[in-house]
Amino acid sequence: MSVRLFFIAFSLLLLPSPGFAQGYTTWLTGNATDVQTEHEFGVVLGGGGGDNDDAMRWMLQRAAGGDVVVLRTSGADGYNDYFFNELNVSVNSVRTIRFDQPAAVQDTLVADWIRAAEVVFLAGGDQSEYVAWWQNTPVMAALNYVLTEKRGTVGGTSAGMAVLGQLYFSAAAGTVHSDESLADPFNPFLDAGLVDTADFLQTPFLENTITDTHWADREREGRTVTFLARLSAARGQRTFAIACNEYTALTVDSLGIARVYGEAPQYPDYAHFLAVNCQDDFLPEMLAAQTPLDWQRGGAAVKVYRVPGTTTGANFLDLTDWSTGSGGQWQNWSVEAGTLQTSAVATSDCAETTTSTGEQALDDRVRIFPQPASDWMQLQTTAPLDAWSLHNVLGQAVLQGTGKSIHTQELPAGTYYLKIGARSYPITIVTSR
Repeated sequence: MSVRLFFIAFSLLLLPSPGFAQGYTTWLTGNATDVQTEHEFGVVLGGGGGDNDDAMRWMLQRAAGGDVVVLRTSGADGYNDYFFNELNVSVNSVRTIRFDQPAAVQDTLVADWIRAAEVVFLAGGDQSEYVAWWQNTPVMAALNYVLTEKRGTVGGTSAGMAVLGQLYFSAAAGTVHSDESLADPFNPFLDAGLVDTADFLQTPFLENTITDTHWADREREGRTVTFLARLSAARGQRTFAIACNEYTALTVDSLGIARVYGEAPQYPDYAHFLAVNCQDDFLPEMLAAQTPLDWQRGGAAVKVYRVPGTTTGANFLDLTDWSTGSGGQWQNWSVEAGTLQTSAVATSDCAETTTSTGEQALDDRVRIFPQPASDWMQLQTTAPLDAWSLHNVLGQAVLQGTGKSIHTQELPAGTYYLKIGARSYPITIVTSR
């Protein structure tokens, strides 16, 4: 090879991937032409170890042959071949977008790729970058469009799972451990990263919920309970948490059923669903800076449903009531002077109590969530549903339809009445963030 040819060949090896000048690198596997399919809504939460093939197949099947976009701030294109070739689920394309610089979030092409996808997957990495780079940008808007309007499927593992709850721990000052959380619920690491407002992703069924990953392996039980103590006190209402062990994944379908995937009991593949108890007085007895957390409430401050993962996702919890489940074990958790205590119990004790998950039982036949609503509402009903209509306080019909999804993003905030057959049900709409 001549010196000149060698120089040209070497220079080609150094050429940046497409998009580098805009602050991102992208890899595409499959067909670059967008397709539109009869996709389905779903959420996938992965604990942060190796990906669970069964849950990933479930996720890809929701695309119905459509397009998959993987978002990350580190790493490369490892998911492209895995999603496109290795799981035996046909999709039109897999595109990975790595954000190399914050400026990438303003690129309209990036937002268009996300909006066009039937499935979006948030890879592991650094959740503080996801929040700092994507919050209040076209990327955040595109993700929320897929979640709440397009009703596609969005999944995440490790850092990706950590930001999918409406509430989240951003790790803005670094991670926080259980012992330091229980010893001081207001320590600087926890204080800087815990977000108690719905200011990022609006994932259906994860309202008023925080997620946690790498759970048993990194002994994060105590910090998750501390998250709930802080969040419940700040918001003045019961809050919820979903935590996955490293090689565990769970899926949430359009009815809010969260199914757990893994290979328990051969491996420690468990998901934990934590709910502040239904007691009238549910807040911690002692929640103060530089003071160990004390949250007993008769030994039942937090109700925990421990669910083993299976290859079929047979075990589940219904996130519309946080009480109906199968295959798991209920536990009571409490904290005495900074020490976590647990005990097994027979039931959730919350089955007949109204929850704060954003779900409202309108009567024994009709439920609607989220409540209050901003951009959308979902109906569950055992009553005939030929049609519904939504009326303002003056009795004027403002929306009508026949499906179980009601898009309310164009309506002013206020009280409305949902009419189904001869019955009317009061509902609340708030301004979208």
